[in-house]
Amino acid sequence: MRIRDVLADYLWFARNVIATPRAHVPTRPDDTRATILTLPGILEDGSYFQSTFEPLEKSGYDIVQPDLGRMLAPVPELAQKVLADIRERYAQEPDLPIILLAHSKGSLVGRAALAGLPHGVHGLIAIAAPWSGSSMAKLFPAVTALSSMAPAGPAIHQPWGPQRERVIRKRIYSLSPTWDLHIPEGSLLEGATNIPLDVAGHFRGIGAPHTLDVVLTCIEDLIERGPIRAT
Repeated sequence: MRIRDVLADYLWFARNVIATPRAHVPTRPDDTRATILTLPGILEDGSYFQSTFEPLEKSGYDIVQPDLGRMLAPVPELAQKVLADIRERYAQEPDLPIILLAHSKGSLVGRAALAGLPHGVHGLIAIAAPWSGSSMAKLFPAVTALSSMAPAGPAIHQPWGPQRERVIRKRIYSLSPTWDLHIPEGSLLEGATNIPLDVAGHFRGIGAPHTLDVVLTCIEDLIERGPIRAT
């Protein structure tokens, strides 16, 4: 085990939580270019992404944090909440791009939402995603929210089928840390745009300055590509 990386990762996470009360509160820019829906991981909330709030806002993006609790509900249930939020936003502003920004389990929720081919959504940017599950989840059989993310677990199930999966993978940007204790299997997703990050750890990837640059580039690319569902 890479003790130094583990300690650095958990220390970053603790600092991020402590900083939450003082974090920048995102407000909608005057000339909004796109809506960014944040989808955190288990036991996280939207504040996990707080290091991105101000720079994204300055770049013209409206950061939205859907009420998903602590991400303990099953993936399909959470995805339906996200889809309901997306439908409401699309009805109000059909020309405003919507992009999903996710971490860990939030990536699985984002993929399930993408499978519905919702109007207005351009794609998903996922950080440290357990696409193939995590063998570490087997260590917590009594905690359904965790055990469901074991390889071949219900959180990994893709009931929409391989053809739809191939379509949505073309709109997924998977950002992978160099090493992830929580996801030994890694975050490589065949058919998606896979981008390696120059940082180790499950949590602190979003806090690295170069990660923000990557996220901004991915957003620009997704806006240019247009919505996943054209009509």
